[in-house]
Amino acid sequence: MAELIGVSEFANRKKVTRQAVYKALSSGRIEYSNENPKKIDWELMSYRWEERDRPSTTSEKTHGSTKKEKEYYDTQLKKLEYEEKSGTLITKETVEDVLFDFTHRMKELIMAIPIRSAPRCQSVFVDYVDSILGETLSEKKKEEILERLDVKAIERLLEECLEPEMRSLLETASEEDFFGKDS
Repeated sequence: MAELIGVSEFANRKKVTRQAVYKALSSGRIEYSNENPKKIDWELMSYRWEERDRPSTTSEKTHGSTKKEKEYYDTQLKKLEYEEKSGTLITKETVEDVLFDFTHRMKELIMAIPIRSAPRCQSVFVDYVDSILGETLSEKKKEEILERLDVKAIERLLEECLEPEMRSLLETASEEDFFGKDS
């Protein structure tokens, strides 16, 4: 059981004035006991008194802080070593390599849009021209005009129109455009 003492006894044991003890009580430096609100737990509050009384540069406190910090960092290091051995830890270099590969592949895919889209666009274009010609011309004239259309030339023209747009998009895009603001 804790040794509970009064303010005067606490002051005598610490060799300070009662006013100093009252000041420590009012500032929260030490506290009355929960068991008896007029008494002070000698062991606990004596330790708190001395702990706060010590200068922050004492080797004992520095040693204690250093020891706790070392224990914390040792624990963190062991955790990292465990994660590395278990395969759950990913290195910074691996993340960078994956992101590089991803962005490179995305760039290739974007640059391929004109090449992949041009045939579909040319088909839509030819169907559109066919529908217009069908309304105004005879079948024979319509077939002549469609034969004169160079489908491959239309495809190349569409590629040439789309490719600069894709290139411009990629050149002006920032990492934020691909990965968001936290990249």
